[in-house]
Amino acid sequence: MFNFRLENTKKYYPLLQKRWKSHNFPDVHILSLPENVFVASNEYGDVYSCFMYLTNSKMVYIAYPLSNLEIPKENREGGLEYLIENMLEFAKDRGYLIAYTTSPIKPVQDALLSEGFVVGDPSVVQYFKIIT
Repeated sequence: MFNFRLENTKKYYPLLQKRWKSHNFPDVHILSLPENVFVASNEYGDVYSCFMYLTNSKMVYIAYPLSNLEIPKENREGGLEYLIENMLEFAKDRGYLIAYTTSPIKPVQDALLSEGFVVGDPSVVQYFKIIT
């Protein structure tokens, strides 16, 4: 069973840096990130985190999904889908209608498709979802 919460980005940033490093991904500058990070956890700890940029339109941008590689894959399974589902509900509750993201990573693409996203432009692998 997973849980969903928001964390303050500044407080959570050292963990993000550690996880980006474990993925061989460069640090994302803290000033370019939203105030809060969305986190999915289970009995093994925080399994996934992700950011959502809330815009002044009816669209949100989902960015930087990140798994915790210290937790075995089988103990993280379903966590990304759970996180995305709860992020979309968060956006919907605030009146947003569309979620947008991009990803070159196959497991992330699979999670997005399983949550109802559709491929926008296949040459850049964009995903859109109307939040209903």
